[in-house]
Amino acid sequence: MKPLEFPLEATLDEIFSGATSKVNFTRMRVCKICDGKGCKPGAKCSVCDNCKGKRYVTKIEEMGPGMYTQTQEPCDECHGSGNSMNEEDKCENCKGEKIIEEKKEIEVKLDPGVPENKEYTFEGEGNQIPESDAGAV
Repeated sequence: MKPLEFPLEATLDEIFSGATSKVNFTRMRVCKICDGKGCKPGAKCSVCDNCKGKRYVTKIEEMGPGMYTQTQEPCDECHGSGNSMNEEDKCENCKGEKIIEEKKEIEVKLDPGVPENKEYTFEGEGNQIPESDAGAV
């Protein structure tokens, strides 16, 4: 998962003496209500037969004699959800999307004398998709 990046501005005084700054952002996280399945707890939720739960399908089209193009598009059957379920069985929290937007605030402690363009990494605080570890910020 690609890390999220946010610029942090600091005054010369904050850089010299060190400071603490807060960064607010929105990240995508696995729905906690349905555990990233997309359907209500206890509801029948099956994997889409067309994309096998991958949410995307690969299409190959002939452009001319011996020339082909290959594209990846959201599945037409499940509309990119990866699941096959009735509308009433969809999770009310994530609407069957398996992930939700979540607001997050991270406190960044600037070390005294920090060099310009210093990068701070916060593992596991970035975006997340089902059956995968969260990315970094």
